[in-house]
Amino acid sequence: MAESREGTAPLRASPLGDLHRQLGAKLVPFAGWELPLHYPGKAPVSEEHLAVRRDHGLFDVSHMARIAVEGPGALPFLELVCTADLTTVAPGTARYTLLLEERGYPIDDLLLYRLDEGSFLLVANAANRARVVDWLRRHLGPYQVAVEEQPPDRGMVAVQGPRAEQALAAVGLPTPPRGGVAAAAVGGAQVLVCATGYTGERGFELIGEAATLKRLWQQLVEGGARPAGLAARDSLRIEAGLPLYGNELTEDRCPLTVGLERFIRPSGGFIGADQLLRRAEQLRNDPEQGLRIAQFVAEPGPIPRAGDRVITVAGSGIVTSGTFSPLLGRPVGLAYLPARAAVPGQEVEIEVRGRIRRAEVVKRPAFRNFPAYGGQAAGG
Repeated sequence: MAESREGTAPLRASPLGDLHRQLGAKLVPFAGWELPLHYPGKAPVSEEHLAVRRDHGLFDVSHMARIAVEGPGALPFLELVCTADLTTVAPGTARYTLLLEERGYPIDDLLLYRLDEGSFLLVANAANRARVVDWLRRHLGPYQVAVEEQPPDRGMVAVQGPRAEQALAAVGLPTPPRGGVAAAAVGGAQVLVCATGYTGERGFELIGEAATLKRLWQQLVEGGARPAGLAARDSLRIEAGLPLYGNELTEDRCPLTVGLERFIRPSGGFIGADQLLRRAEQLRNDPEQGLRIAQFVAEPGPIPRAGDRVITVAGSGIVTSGTFSPLLGRPVGLAYLPARAAVPGQEVEIEVRGRIRRAEVVKRPAFRNFPAYGGQAAGG
């Protein structure tokens, strides 16, 4: 097990770690794990990014927390702790949702997979693993349900891009419709195929035993999949305008300001509902109050980064994420802006290391109508 950069705690190794070393990946610490930042290439991050947009890429996302929630009380328990309407989540389907504390602010955002009537799998951010598990267990109450993390000998691989479906079919895996979940047998072992993702493309996550995922990884690479690391994963999600916990979503930012209203059931009944729905009513009565998340594309030059000030006609805002978009050929990012300025077409200025850069607010995702883009945005 590798040491952290600070040398204070051991880093967790991915069950696919030896494959990354064989491929010459640059490994870095991330949320307590040692993970590939990128793989060899002339311009590795751009190459990996464009492979996902134009063909298909392959990510190791084993660091994501995978939490099984099982038992006869699983559904009512999850309705208590999750914001989404789960009444329409049938077995074999998935739903994006939020986990809130009592004030109505996010502990994390989750993907919820319903495997069977009383069997669910939650996927949470790696950095929030312990907090999410602790929160769930603290609220078990009278519900007949068990909350358990998947063992470390299981991993998770993402296949993303316009050709992801063909790639999975070529190795004999099912390709459920977007938001679907299917189980498959691979060499006597079960693999869960989840049609979700975090790139804006059609994509799938494969969850299973490490040995099985290693074989599938090698088969997918032989079939043309481009291995991609954390750097491309981040540039893809920023280009797609998708929020990240710790940047756009934090424990002191209301999820309503990020445009996540459709993942919050208006009937309430979940932890934090009273406070959150009260703020929702205030926003309906005064839609121009406060800040809203918006995507921007900046003029060529230095990249705006988190914390940079944004100057608008309606007041100041702040960049939450910024990167260079290999597809657009210029910087792209997300920022909290005054509501009146968080509208596509608005021109803003960003203070980047003491210099003012011009930018325009755009409709998310920024790349959807870009002429060089040949795929179909799938909403992440």
